Amino acid sequence: MGSGLIPDGTHVHGDVSLFIYAMEKHADFGAVCQSIFLRAKRGQISLSASELVLVEALVVPLRSRDTALVDLYLQLFSASWITMVPVNRAILIAAAELRARNAGLRTPDALHAASAAAVPGRRLVTNDRQLERMLGSSAILITTLARNSS
Repeated sequence: MGSGLIPDGTHVHGDVSLFIYAMEKHADFGAVCQSIFLRAKRGQISLSASELVLVEALVVPLRSRDTALVDLYLQLFSASWITMVPVNRAILIAAAELRARNAGLRTPDALHAASAAAVPGRRLVTNDRQLERMLGSSAILITTLARNSS
């Protein structure tokens, strides 16, 4: 991954796409997302996510009864190198304010953006263009990371 896009010392806040692409080894984005995990494990960057990712990531494996993948996600979200940001009242209010200012912003995306904003100095890693447009330089698309890692 291009260290210029996410230099050492950066705080990365991932939305669910980061975790799904890495865990399910997405053909185009799996490797770049896994490299973020590796850098977080090594302490080169810090990594956080909203607790909302737990709900979003588990739906498909639960529906398909893929207990092995469910277990992998549960282990991942318990890892010491990931900080899970609780969805508390302040985040819910901030998400509502974001939705009020941004027509068409879905509740889960507003919650991810509000959770990311609760972590000082973070960059939201997402593949959601609406979030990237809304957050500007505070967000980075996984497609951009993948394109710059080749």
